[in-house]
Amino acid sequence: MGLEIEAKMPLSAEVDIEPRLRELGAEPVYCVIERDAFFDDSAGSLRAGDRGLRIRTRRDIDGYKQPTI
Repeated sequence: MGLEIEAKMPLSAEVDIEPRLRELGAEPVYCVIERDAFFDDSAGSLRAGDRGLRIRTRRDIDGYKQPTI
């Protein structure tokens, strides 16, 4: 599996970032819908230990190129 680097930045709901990215020369290459399900035990021991178990499912959206791996 390849290296994944993820950056998360909060944006207000009013910000539409795509036009600015296009102005900078960026083009969308693929689009997915992701669903995260988070799991813990009844005592919340994972969260208490600053850990987590996440199952992420994703679905590719038609109309965009698929990523190359």
